[in-house]
Amino acid sequence: MTARARLYRKRLLASGALILWAPLALAQAVEKHPAPILHGIGTARLDAGALLQGSTDATPFGVGLSGVMLVDAHENGAARAKTGPGVDISQAGATAQGIAPKLAPFLGQPLSYKLISEITAAVTAHYRENGRSLVLVTVPPQEITTGILQVNVNTFRLEAPPVLAGDATDGDHVARQIRLRPGEEVDTAKLMDDVTWLNLNPFRKVAVAFEPGQTADGTRLTLQVQSKRPWSAYVGASNAGADGTGAVRVFGGFNVSALPWKDQQLSYQINMAPGSGGFWDTEGTKGYVSHGLSYFVPVTLDSGFRFKATAGLTHVSSFAEPDAVFSTGTTTDGATFELSFPLPRKSGTWALVPELYLGLGQDDYSRRQYFGGAIFATEASRLTRVTLGLRSSLNGRLFGRPTHGDFDLSLVTGRQEGATDSDFSYAKFRIGQEISLEGGAQVALRLAGQYAPGDLHPLEQLGLGGDSTVRGYGANAVSSQSAVSASVEYRLTPIDVPIGGKTGQLRPQLFADWGFAAATATTASAHLAGIGLGGTLSVGEDWEASLTLANALNDAGSVEAGDVSVALRLIARF
Repeated sequence: MTARARLYRKRLLASGALILWAPLALAQAVEKHPAPILHGIGTARLDAGALLQGSTDATPFGVGLSGVMLVDAHENGAARAKTGPGVDISQAGATAQGIAPKLAPFLGQPLSYKLISEITAAVTAHYRENGRSLVLVTVPPQEITTGILQVNVNTFRLEAPPVLAGDATDGDHVARQIRLRPGEEVDTAKLMDDVTWLNLNPFRKVAVAFEPGQTADGTRLTLQVQSKRPWSAYVGASNAGADGTGAVRVFGGFNVSALPWKDQQLSYQINMAPGSGGFWDTEGTKGYVSHGLSYFVPVTLDSGFRFKATAGLTHVSSFAEPDAVFSTGTTTDGATFELSFPLPRKSGTWALVPELYLGLGQDDYSRRQYFGGAIFATEASRLTRVTLGLRSSLNGRLFGRPTHGDFDLSLVTGRQEGATDSDFSYAKFRIGQEISLEGGAQVALRLAGQYAPGDLHPLEQLGLGGDSTVRGYGANAVSSQSAVSASVEYRLTPIDVPIGGKTGQLRPQLFADWGFAAATATTASAHLAGIGLGGTLSVGEDWEASLTLANALNDAGSVEAGDVSVALRLIARF
């Protein structure tokens, strides 16, 4: 310890200031980098063709519509005599449940070719919304003097087992994941769930194609499979780290699915600050090192029940030097396990593919406070937690434009043991949408937050600052048990850029971010806001570079209002 440091320590001890500077007083949310699991197409959509253009002839037939009788033409080829007024679905089958309110507005209107076209379109839309995209709706020749209209519905059925096409090396496994059997109605929602499940493997893409069958209501299914090399790797660099441990980060990792269990995946990532003391521990040198290992496997039982299991291990070592006298070293070892269960998809105005998940986690955390190079305070804590959540894709229309995105809602409860023993709980949410505009431009909206009724350990706090929350501030510039962030981003139409004989794509963007962190036992509340511009340049799937220029509008952490920062990120995949 230097003479100057000893003098500082003696003066602080004499005044009691050292005691007031408690171990967690300046604690921030811990920077973690778990190994990401790659997935293919998140949702699968079957385009069964647009509705046929119906007649626009509104000339009345001379009789008003008093009733609609819906008939399943496959099960009831010869319908019984027409019933009375109203909507009759007694001969239509289970899929027709709930259609009556959609047809009721047509009752009482003058019958015409135009009205019949609108009715058949409404019936077709109802069946497609309920998983029967392959449906033929017709109006047979009939007597209409009573005002009762018969509408026949013919849902297509699979004639033969699916045929595989393409380069599938695991064709038997792919075929077993398709639950549609010959003779069954083509439930397109269920089929798309199966295809989405297969496409969880990022190294294989499965698409479906239907062809006419030998019978009028029969169809044949072809599974088009494209397989890729069963592994990928990447390296990259950024300056998105925390100021105290060094802003520069270099990282690398891999994902591989060539494992014994079909479609399982192993992922690893290392993320570190150059100049850190070692590859596992910073060894008392200013820096940051993290390792993440993840394992993912989708499971389908013989009964058809499905779930996904994900396990992860993380190790984080950091050493921060906020000034010449004080410094802090932390080590965190964590383990997580999650089970997620797909729920029935919802179609309509908003399409959802939801899943319920249950997570278990444990972190062993140690913290060492240094003064002049000597340890004067330590903390050792173990945190265990249980998470129950719901997440889903969320696609539809917003402000009259097509949009896609997702959301995640969760409740967390757990216990902290060590320096203090206590129970804790909090709620988290995240929602994002990307609205498509004319010409390929987009507006991206993001809202995320967390609320806890009391103080939380830094491992459980929500950090604000950085690319994923509020740009213009360092990673986890401020953190709190209760915090929220929002972002609006306008992405211009992509621009083709020639690069080394290839064509890259540049997407410029403008953004405005905002965040609020509630006061904790040791820190005041903080408002963060940043505006700026930037862009992302990508060359196929091999290279990606991004640059962001951000202006901080408020003081927060070590950033003052008016500070301008430049964030860079480069990643190469192979």
